[in-house]
Amino acid sequence: MNTELSQEQKELLRRELSRDDLSIYTAVVMARQALELGRYAEAVSRLRVDADKILMHSRELYELINN
Repeated sequence: MNTELSQEQKELLRRELSRDDLSIYTAVVMARQALELGRYAEAVSRLRVDADKILMHSRELYELINN
């Protein structure tokens, strides 16, 4: 994956990670922590662990982390 995210992709990532329904996944919680430190590539990497579960909640986020 290209680790450089566009501004639009960063906004999508922030928006989707702020959703309460995703809080049940440890990978999401850890991705939020990485995002707080500005570590977008790490956040995406963390989310890939639960990509199949994330797909059930957000196709946009799933597509972002699997590019």
